[in-house]
Amino acid sequence: MKKVTAFLKVHWVTIVLIFLLVSLTVAIKYFIYSFEQSFIEGELHRPEIHRTNKRVLLTDLAGSSQATSGGITLTNTHLPVSTIQAWMTFDYVNVVYKLPTNYIKDILGINDPKYPNVRIDTYAKESNINQKLLLDTVQHYVSTYQNQ
Repeated sequence: MKKVTAFLKVHWVTIVLIFLLVSLTVAIKYFIYSFEQSFIEGELHRPEIHRTNKRVLLTDLAGSSQATSGGITLTNTHLPVSTIQAWMTFDYVNVVYKLPTNYIKDILGINDPKYPNVRIDTYAKESNINQKLLLDTVQHYVSTYQNQ
């Protein structure tokens, strides 16, 4: 017992520092995990999309337009609904496809409190809905809205 006490008296600072480093590491890992979960669940807001005339400052809408130096210049007034993907949030779809905020919510009867900041695939999983069916349905109603 004397050896343990003598060891602790000599190395107590080292033991405290190791404990603090382990605690800090656990806290950082928890923060990263929480951040990733918030991002996956769609709780983080995406940056605003700025439009000037028919110019959208996005770079990942493949096949929908022609690239320019400052972003994308649309070749028509409507993006093809085939560019809607399951990773998109309903808010993202509403903004990019120029839909009223509650259009998809009302037409599909969505009552998720996270709407519109929930991803399509996450909503499908949480609501026990076939993801492909939900995606096809969203694409159909966006197309219907565009053709009005």
